[in-house]
Amino acid sequence: MRAHPASDYEQFARAMEGFQRAAQALAVQAALGVLMRGDLPEATEILGKLKPDTLRSLSVAAKTLADLADHELTRRRPAR
Repeated sequence: MRAHPASDYEQFARAMEGFQRAAQALAVQAALGVLMRGDLPEATEILGKLKPDTLRSLSVAAKTLADLADHELTRRRPAR
């Protein structure tokens, strides 16, 4: 018999949390991919499955990414 069955459970729980975070990250990537193809209904469906905390983080990251992309486009614009 094992001396610390609770520690096995805790390790399993931590691993499951890691898998859930990875699944959320993959879903975010999938949403971006379908949006880039113009599939708004599919992106909406994917986002509807995400946890609220993930949606909040995604919202901030997406706004920041959009700002960075706009800045880069402005930087690359030829001078007149």
